[in-house]
Amino acid sequence: MSPDEALHQVFALLAKRELAASTAAWRIAGEAAAQAEGAPRLALHEAVAESLSALLTEIAEHGLRNQALWGIAPAQIDVQRMSDECAAAWSEVKRLRAAGVSSQALVGPYVGNWMDPIGSRAWLERMRLGVPYQQRPGWIRRVSKLLRGEADDEEE
Repeated sequence: MSPDEALHQVFALLAKRELAASTAAWRIAGEAAAQAEGAPRLALHEAVAESLSALLTEIAEHGLRNQALWGIAPAQIDVQRMSDECAAAWSEVKRLRAAGVSSQALVGPYVGNWMDPIGSRAWLERMRLGVPYQQRPGWIRRVSKLLRGEADDEEE
């Protein structure tokens, strides 16, 4: 498969926002990234970093409880190898971005241009701010109430 075909397939999978789709995207992107150049190479490495980070975070947070969602058998998971591959992809993302390469034109059609490219500074900043906010007890209580259909009278 050509890097352009792989890119389409990878970001269509990532747009699903499902772990099994993300795992499949990682495998495709990892194979295609070596053959790609420029923006496609960046986008594929971003996909590898995002996919592996999501899977490793899921495992770290939930252990084996959600393994039916992973799209990969636990016996196939080598945390060290995946962590190393994620770090290598992230290094390539940083190198390409430092060289002025952007993936927005390629990624945009899959995310409706509502999202910064995965791995970009804006995306990282949004994650850095968003994750701690979602861990606040008041936020958790408010969202839990919404899920139960209860009125939200609590201010954060």
